[in-house]
Amino acid sequence: MAIAVPPSHPEVSWLQATVRPKTPEQVFEVALKATGIRVTRVGGSDVTSTWVHRGREAPLRIQDGGISVFPADDDQHVFRTRGDTPWEGLLLWIPAEQVRRVADAEGVPVAAGEVPARRGFLDPSLDRLIDGAIGRGPDTEGIGQELAARALILQLARILHGVAPEWHSDSGAFTEAAVRGIADYVDAHLQGRVRLSDMAALTGLSPGHFAKKLQRSVGLTAPAFVNHRRVRRALEILADESLPLGKIADDLGFSSQSHFNRVFARLTGMTPLKARRMLVG
Repeated sequence: MAIAVPPSHPEVSWLQATVRPKTPEQVFEVALKATGIRVTRVGGSDVTSTWVHRGREAPLRIQDGGISVFPADDDQHVFRTRGDTPWEGLLLWIPAEQVRRVADAEGVPVAAGEVPARRGFLDPSLDRLIDGAIGRGPDTEGIGQELAARALILQLARILHGVAPEWHSDSGAFTEAAVRGIADYVDAHLQGRVRLSDMAALTGLSPGHFAKKLQRSVGLTAPAFVNHRRVRRALEILADESLPLGKIADDLGFSSQSHFNRVFARLTGMTPLKARRMLVG
């Protein structure tokens, strides 16, 4: 058995374990007690366990990729797994305070202790958000974890309660905090290709739905929003004359220096060279 304990993150905590039983009789046992939402996911094979809660035992069979959710409480939950097939388990814990902050900000009537238990279901959107919350999704290392954790809470509310947050409706918009999170994600990945699908995955929305929400929130299409962030960063570094304009264009993800010049001029009314001369004085 191998257990990986990741670095802490203010929005989530998690534990990754790979179980390789040596005999069919070998038992793997996990005891959990936490005041936050617990989300578990198994992979590699179907897993059959015994769930012990409040002195009662119940069989628990989870198929490969299955997700289980348990509400916050002060009880101890014990899971005993026996078998000879290797499998992987991920335990994600979302603090009750984080659940409260997100619910209050988005107007969603859900608390950590009110999330109903649900075991062994499949949901690709939750898969993406879980990976994002632990920094394992596409381009989500470090930055984007808070946004993914927020979106995970809201997606759980939608799936388990049938409650959609305001920004999931056609008339709503992202909150200011969500827009800041999206902007931070874009800023951290300017050098590469910032894809609409990756930004959308952070919020749990489809690319088309995300694009409409973003435009409604900031008045810009997704590509224009990314270009505005690129030009904003360019204005911050143009004063450094040691950086050639071609390198700035490359570092900020433009396809060429001429592309950089065109976008910069369209958004600022001047070329990068003229802006540099003004900044340097």
